[in-house]
Amino acid sequence: MRPGTEGFTVYSLAVLASVVASAVRDLSTRRMDAKVPSLFIAMITAIAVSLLGWLLIPLSGGWRPMPALTIVHLTCAAVSIAVGYIFIVQAMRIGDMGFVAPFRYAVLVFALILGLLVFGDLPSPVTLVGAAIVVSSGLYTLYREQVRGVAAPVKTQVH
Repeated sequence: MRPGTEGFTVYSLAVLASVVASAVRDLSTRRMDAKVPSLFIAMITAIAVSLLGWLLIPLSGGWRPMPALTIVHLTCAAVSIAVGYIFIVQAMRIGDMGFVAPFRYAVLVFALILGLLVFGDLPSPVTLVGAAIVVSSGLYTLYREQVRGVAAPVKTQVH
């Protein structure tokens, strides 16, 4: 989203809600008892997202049959997001927040690359400048935490 109101739509609100939900998930994961397995937390998150998706089906025009290739894409996406949840939960539980948080900005870089490769979407110069500012701030935060000695090395721990 760019500053201003011309590009602000209901979808922009959905993105903002998603960011807030991700932050709440990360903070609550950090506070959970270490006895709760990371796999269980990731599974509950995946179930919640799936249920929300099912609830939104009527708003999308209803259920329609899907081509086989779409089913393959959705299966790959489901496996990827399940693995991603497990890694995010582990990082939030055992990593130092000052070290882990800047890596979240890598998603922006990957999204720009995938957008170009998969959809042929070339971001505007303004979007690239904004992305560079966001990624640079994350890299600076990582550097600052390393210099200050706040970011400790990640402990090895398996749940």
